Amino acid sequence: MASTYFTLLTKAGQAQIANAVATGQTVEWTAMAVGDGNGNPTTPNENQTALVRERYRAQINQLTVDPDNPNYMIAELVIPTDVGGWVVYEVGVFNSAGDMVAVANFPATYKPQISEGSGRDLVVRIVILVSNSSTVTLKIDPAIVLASQKWVADNYLLRAKVAGGTTGQVLAKTDNSSENFRWVDPTAAVQVIVDAKTERQTLAASQTVVTLATLTTQAIAVYIEGVRLIESLDYTKTDATHITLARSYPAGYRVHMYQNDPTSTIADASETERGFTTLATTAEATTGTNNTHTMTPLKTKQAITASAIGIGYMLVTHETSSGVAAGASTANTFVVRVLNTVRANTITGASLLSNQITLPAGTYRIRASTPGNGVNLHNARFYNVTDAATVIIGTSENTTSLAATPSETTQTRSHVDGRITITANNVFELRHYCQEAVPTNGLGSAVSAGGSEVYSIVEIIKEA
Repeated sequence: MASTYFTLLTKAGQAQIANAVATGQTVEWTAMAVGDGNGNPTTPNENQTALVRERYRAQINQLTVDPDNPNYMIAELVIPTDVGGWVVYEVGVFNSAGDMVAVANFPATYKPQISEGSGRDLVVRIVILVSNSSTVTLKIDPAIVLASQKWVADNYLLRAKVAGGTTGQVLAKTDNSSENFRWVDPTAAVQVIVDAKTERQTLAASQTVVTLATLTTQAIAVYIEGVRLIESLDYTKTDATHITLARSYPAGYRVHMYQNDPTSTIADASETERGFTTLATTAEATTGTNNTHTMTPLKTKQAITASAIGIGYMLVTHETSSGVAAGASTANTFVVRVLNTVRANTITGASLLSNQITLPAGTYRIRASTPGNGVNLHNARFYNVTDAATVIIGTSENTTSLAATPSETTQTRSHVDGRITITANNVFELRHYCQEAVPTNGLGSAVSAGGSEVYSIVEIIKEA
């Protein structure tokens, strides 16, 4: 439903605020006026430059930002007792240049004069929506800002009445008459004695419901044979005079119940005692260094998983179609092994592109291997391209030499295993040295058994 009474920024007001926002300057609003609309209700129009019929204008009394909406400004005008004799239908706000920047219609309110036998201050407030309240400032003459009678009563008179007092004191009534009070220290000469009440009963076999004879269940503590029970876990309050135990106890067991129990604090749980416990954080569950906090089933599973495979895992391989060899080896030089398949990757920020693995900052366990076929001696290593340095050297391996025994070549794998820590994104390659050049399949011979041929393998576990 459309509002009956509302406020609009005039076109002059819109233009000035837009310019202030664009230039980083402010505009000054100085005055408000009310009018009687020539005796009729009015409808605000952004093209207005003046009120329909202005009756009274004065300096703005207050201009504040709505605490619940920083784009709402509240403008206030106080019309004094000796001004009136007309109905307020319209309200305008003016800047320091005299331009009307906002216009509002107002519920019909008659402002009497003293000569009519009745007089009162009239406070007129309107709410103005602006795009940026910080661009609007109030320019006032403090000598003519008015205070309503209510403001004086709520602020000045109250402060006069409650003057004095020191830090920590509070106001206390001195008698039942209105407005008679004094400052007192709430801790002085105050003593509170809490009387602990107790009730004891003897349980029968299979008994789970206990009917209280002298106590109520409010703020009750329950003990069986000296062991405090935990509410909701060991018992529940059925009503004001009944508790229901979660299980039965042997006949003859004594149940003690206390109200205002002086030892009501439940102790921390231990391996032998029930009590309160603190749940472990994910970091505590993963590192396993805390021996006092407990773990939920989910955190237990996460900790076991993290211990086994770390907090992230990546597996990349070199794969070809069935029957396609890995390629020719090059004699006496390190070559970059092909890596073209990501089998798994749960490490955020890790990726494979053009035979290069990118890893984010962290600590990693690296396990890799790559084959050599008929190349005689060969060796693999994990190479940091970013730092231009070998970070893990693989095992030294030997195969038969194609040159020496061309009809009986063998294939072996050089294994890379180690741990690295990096502080920023780094790029890595798997590199391979072969003593002899072997065409077509020196870097791995195909099995041709159907499915993919798998050659180089790099397994990465993120530990931290």
